[in-house]
Amino acid sequence: MFWRGNFVSNLLLLPRQQTPYSSLMKRYPTGLLKNPKINHKMPPCMPPSRLESSSSDSAAVFWKPGTPLPSTLATDSNPFLTSLIPRPTAWISVSVPGRDQDNEFKLALIEGFNLANDRPPTLIFGIESIPLEIFELMKKSKVCTLSVATIHQVEACKKASLLQKGDDKTCGGSYSFDVLGLEPCAIETDNHPPGVSNSGIIMNCSLLDIMYLDREDEKKGVVILEVDRFLMKKEVLATVPASKVKKGEKGNGRKTLARIEANLVEPIGSLGDGRFAALDGPYHMYRPKRVQQDDGSTQWINCEFTDPPDSEYSELLGDDIEFVHSKEETCALGYNPTKQVVLPRPIGWISTFAPNSSLEHVAPYSFFIDVARGDRPMVAFVSMMRNRVERKDAQTDSEDTGVFAWNVVTKELAEIMNYSSADLKSSESEFELIGMKSSSASIINAPIVKESPIVFECRHVKSKLAPTHAESDGRWTIVVGEVVGIKIDKSVLTDGRVDPTKLQPVSRLGYSQEYGLVKIL
Repeated sequence: MFWRGNFVSNLLLLPRQQTPYSSLMKRYPTGLLKNPKINHKMPPCMPPSRLESSSSDSAAVFWKPGTPLPSTLATDSNPFLTSLIPRPTAWISVSVPGRDQDNEFKLALIEGFNLANDRPPTLIFGIESIPLEIFELMKKSKVCTLSVATIHQVEACKKASLLQKGDDKTCGGSYSFDVLGLEPCAIETDNHPPGVSNSGIIMNCSLLDIMYLDREDEKKGVVILEVDRFLMKKEVLATVPASKVKKGEKGNGRKTLARIEANLVEPIGSLGDGRFAALDGPYHMYRPKRVQQDDGSTQWINCEFTDPPDSEYSELLGDDIEFVHSKEETCALGYNPTKQVVLPRPIGWISTFAPNSSLEHVAPYSFFIDVARGDRPMVAFVSMMRNRVERKDAQTDSEDTGVFAWNVVTKELAEIMNYSSADLKSSESEFELIGMKSSSASIINAPIVKESPIVFECRHVKSKLAPTHAESDGRWTIVVGEVVGIKIDKSVLTDGRVDPTKLQPVSRLGYSQEYGLVKIL
């Protein structure tokens, strides 16, 4: 859904009463950056009474992974996986050599994968997110196929997500298509296994690399795949009206043909503990806009978290679209579809201290996911290089200080999170821009978002530049941290489990302005 109407009319300059933060933003719609041309007195985003009323230690439970769960939490719950939600979910299929034609493929459910680059199209997930059998078969053949899981496959997903005994206790098991009641769908390729027939997005992939995270445990690692071929079926593609047709990416002259619509893909997200959610949305929220004033000062104007305008893309495309990145400069859609096919994505709202400083940074990252489970859970956010050479603050701070925190983004915090995405200099603080008060983490030296009901405290483990083929390819770094502490507000718990209806987590969707909430299935 492209932007319609006057951009300014959708900014936080208009009164609204949707959430406490929205009403506050109505009063304080802009933040002022500190520089010689700007008034240094910055209006706060929250009044002092709101800041001081945030949850105290007694209203939260704190758990160190690898230790027994506190009595507040259900003994059979997984606070790590049920907090990091919703996670993009897909089927992974691999070939089994030497078997009969009807049984030559195995299938498993990945409850958590994400992007690491769009040029070349790159996906990542943890080794512990898939059964060991699937991992070994993929490592041997060097290929696999991912199919985006949809609401039409919920029963199969629930069956495939059942935790296994023994080595695969961090994920579900491996199955044949028949056992799960799914049909294979082959794309005409050299050696890739088939995808799932009723998935609207299918990706043939090659194994690029494995990022091992622990020399003593080979299951602690990140699988890095390159998408060799995308298949986007016509039922998930909405035709772009002639009035909205525009040139394709990089001015190559190719016209935008159709949009991959999230509501047509009908993806599901994993909520952990065998639960799944459908997409509630999409909602719209554009990034903060920098406005130059007549007196030379700069103001940032934030956007609302709102329902999208009525869709103008009611007609479906008549044909499936395939895209092979290595052979085609651009997709027939007119743009690279990598970011549009992985959804819903949890938001990596990362907070850090600048090295050797008390300067606080906080910013959202669109590519964020779990990459290790069990007693030593780990997460990764993916950071793009500024101007292809300069690290962003979260990466710099995490690597140089050795720690970072992840703060869950809720519906109430969505606009504040968006405000923190303003493109500031490293010498400036997003906390200060927003006027938001931080708290100190419990066991690491990092600031945390005081109002966030779930926080992961992480120690930096390893960083790796996502593989590339050409100088013009994107430069993204995978930054991994071990979760050493998890804080959960009791207000988002029901019977000792994280309750998604209370938490109301916000996720990223395909296009830059699109966000989603969850509907439990």
